[in-house]
Amino acid sequence: MKNMNDDKSRTATPSLNTWWKRNRLSREMHGLNDYMLADIGIRRDEIPLIVEKSFPRVRIMDVLAGWLDTWIETRTNRQAARELATFDDRMLADIGLGRSDISAIEKGYYPVRHLTSLPIFGTGVNGFSNTDAVNDDHQRAA
Repeated sequence: MKNMNDDKSRTATPSLNTWWKRNRLSREMHGLNDYMLADIGIRRDEIPLIVEKSFPRVRIMDVLAGWLDTWIETRTNRQAARELATFDDRMLADIGLGRSDISAIEKGYYPVRHLTSLPIFGTGVNGFSNTDAVNDDHQRAA
């Protein structure tokens, strides 16, 4: 799952948008005369390389794989939300969730406030950090 501000990296819209921008850049650069190209420091035979570096080609298999990944992730999130909905409020509170968090989890987001309350992120036992001694040594050395 991702945080609220994360982007979906593989979708069809950016791929089509990239294709459009790639073609527009190529048309505009080929529309320049040789003197204008020399002014910006490139030769006509370098245009395809510049276009490729600016907007790499998008393969249809990558687009389809992105759609499949999104579909699988959506199904998994819905299943998790359905299972969480069967829990009572006390069980949800035990795992650090509220009933209102279930809809966010179904959409693929995990509320950020819960990430800092998990012991795996260095909070240790009773809210004390396991790394205080290391941090103190570094502060004294600085």
